[in-house]
Parts: sequence; C-alpha cells; structure tokens
Amino acid sequence: MSAAVESSTWASERPRRAGADVLAVVFGVAVGVALAAPVVDGTLAEVHAPGGSLLAASTLTGLVGSVLAWIMVVLASRMPWLDQAIGQPRVMRWHRQVAPWAIGLITAHVILAIGAAAVATHTSFFGATGQVVTSSVGLVEATIAAVVLVVVGAISVPWVRSRIPRERWWAVHLALYGALVLAVAHELALGPTFIRHPLARAVWIVAWVLAALGVIVFRLIKPWRLSRALDLRVAGVRTLGDGRYVEVEVAVARPLSFRGGQYCLWRLDVPGRRLEAHPFTVLHGREPGGLRLVARRIGDFTDDLANVGLGSRVRIEGPYGSFTVAERSERRAILVAGGAGQTATLALLADLDAAARPQVIVRVSDEADLVLGDEIRRLVAERHGSVRVLVGSRREVPLSAIFEGVGELRSADVWIAGPPAFVTAVGAVALQRGARRRAIHGDPYTI
Repeated sequence: MSAAVESSTWASERPRRAGADVLAVVFGVAVGVALAAPVVDGTLAEVHAPGGSLLAASTLTGLVGSVLAWIMVVLASRMPWLDQAIGQPRVMRWHRQVAPWAIGLITAHVILAIGAAAVATHTSFFGATGQVVTSSVGLVEATIAAVVLVVVGAISVPWVRSRIPRERWWAVHLALYGALVLAVAHELALGPTFIRHPLARAVWIVAWVLAALGVIVFRLIKPWRLSRALDLRVAGVRTLGDGRYVEVEVAVARPLSFRGGQYCLWRLDVPGRRLEAHPFTVLHGREPGGLRLVARRIGDFTDDLANVGLGSRVRIEGPYGSFTVAERSERRAILVAGGAGQTATLALLADLDAAARPQVIVRVSDEADLVLGDEIRRLVAERHGSVRVLVGSRREVPLSAIFEGVGELRSADVWIAGPPAFVTAVGAVALQRGARRRAIHGDPYTI
C-alpha cells in the first residue's frame, strides 16, 4: 500500500527539476500581486478610519489566502504537466505545505473583518459577528465556507488525521471544493480589488475556471474514461499474512501502461464506496495483462476489499509517482522495504534489467508480514542479486545497521519504501553511509 510522497528532509533537499523553479516563480508572482492589490485598489488609504487597520489586514489576508487556495487546488488537480515538470511527489508535498497557510489566512480574514466591524460599530466581537453575517448578500454562504475550511484544516492536522478513518477524512475533504466555490463567489461580489478593477476580476475568474477544469478533467473525466476503457473487474480476492493483508486480482480489457513503483488511486464501484479513492501501488497481475493490488487490512475500505464480490467494477486514477527505475543514476541498485513497502519494492524489481544484480533488504515485524517474500526472492534470483530479510522490532533490528553487508553506497541508487518514519530514518542512514543525495529515492506511504 503506497502513496508516493517525498516527505523526508533528505528527499526535500534533492536537486529540483527546472520546472519546479519556473512554477515557484509563477506562484510567487501570484502571491506578490495579491500583496500589492490593497495598495492599488485604495484599501490601505482607509487605514485611519475606525477599524480601518483591521479591515486592511482582513483584505490582505483574504487576498493572499485565496491565492494560496487557488495554488492548493492547482496542485491537487493532477494535471499531467505538473507531474512532468516537477514530479508528483513534490507536487503533493507542496500541496500539503500550502494548505495550512491558505486555510489559516482565510480564517484570519474572517476574524479580522469581524474585529473591524466591532471597532467601527462599538459593539462586542460576538455582536459584530451577527451584524457582519447578515449585513450583505452572500455573507451567510461565506460564513459557511469559512466554517468548512476550519473543519477541514483541523482534521488535516497529522495528529488528528491519524486518529480519523481515511474514509471519513476523505468525505469531509471533498467538502473543501464546495467551500471554495462559496468563498470565491463572496470574494468576487464584495472584494474591493474585484469590484473596482474589472481586469483583476476577469483574470481571477479565468484562473479559477482553469483550476476547476483541471480538477474536473483530470480527477473526474479522465479517470472515468480510463476505467471505462479498461473495464476493470475484480477477478480474485485472497488474504495473506494470517489475514493481515488482502490481495485483489483485477482483470482488464486492455493493458494499462505504468512503471514499476507507481501507484493508482483505486475506487470500488459498489454502494457506499464510489467516492472514496485510496492509493495502492500497481502490481502486474498473476494472469497476463491483469493488475493486482496488495493492501494491509486496516480500516473499513481494506476490510471491504477482502469481501468484495467477484466481477465488481473497479475505477482508478493514475498511474502517478516518480518512484521508478527511471530515476536510476548509479551502477548498483539497493532496494529497502519496510512492512507494506514490499509492494513498491516488488514492482521496482520487475522493471530492473537482468544485469542489475539488485541488493534487497526487507524489514518486517514478524514472519507473517513477509507476504511478498517469495515473489521478491524469485525476481531477485532472476536478476542475480541478493535478499536479506530482517525480522523483529526496531529494538531488535536497529535501522542504523540496516545496510550492513551491502558494501559502499557511493556508487548505488537506494530505493526506500515503507512508513514515512522508516523512509526518513533509512534515508538518513544511507546519507551517513556515503550515498549521494540525488541517488536516494523515497516512497513513504500512509495508511
């Protein structure tokens, strides 16, 4: 089970593609324009009026927050050129980094606007809240949008999200798009920048329309067309590892082109599950041309996978991710898998050539977790490599010793798949052992 997200410190410091710099400049200019807008539209000229400073700050935070929200949506649209320019892992990392700022600034915009009204009308903050909400058309909708944004932001905090089933988090997360529609409508109706400057209004409408089209085309229409063309159906289901994992074999009408190590967002086309998309590494099926996914059973969705009926339709988005052998730059290949990271490791092995002589290290808590061990050993043997299996807890098998016996790392690419903490720690050890930063490839997954 894998979602390709570069989140570790060593990965974030790897050399960036040129496209990343270009996109960063574009986004930076957009934020700069938002910062300059209150000066141009005259909002700052009202700073000396009662509550004027709070109103100016409210306008500023609202504009910058809305630009960041637009950037957040663009990054989440999965437009192909984004993946080609900077890589899907970095795209999603940027999305996660921008989102808290967007939600925080929009929340600050609401609080500051109410504070400005309270000062101007000499009322309490709570009294001014009612006045602001009912004072103009569209403010009720804007308030609803603000509440949804705060809720989404709160449940997206890692500590909170780790305690909420992915199914519920996903359902609430979808409400964010509706909230942004309400927020943009409010901004266009009442924002001084867009009321006083028709060109700014037109540009902002076009920007949001393009972002919305990106989401609709690449998150809805394209996956629907792909799934319809492939006609994916469940062809077999079995449990692995004492029932801890489930393997789903999927029959397809025509082959799907993907690279080993990439992942898809999978949906079950059954009542109650059609809106939920979950990331799993794509594996070649046991039958020629088929597909396969292996998931650890944790949560309602993966339990449903174990009980899905044969012939049930499956829909996918993707494939996504740059955790592939295309990233290879060194002579030797070392693959490290932690727990369910075996899926991505197995997929990578299938794409390595026979002369690669890969060195594979698999770390699991106990033997029952070694669900893909036989397949990994077979592929490694075909490529004249070696496999080392480490069984036990972190105390019993310290990660600091994980590369013992593999030789020097300076001339090796190191692929690491597993939980985020595992990938980060092993990547740091690889750096200490002499691996080149650009040759360390991480695929942290979250469950």
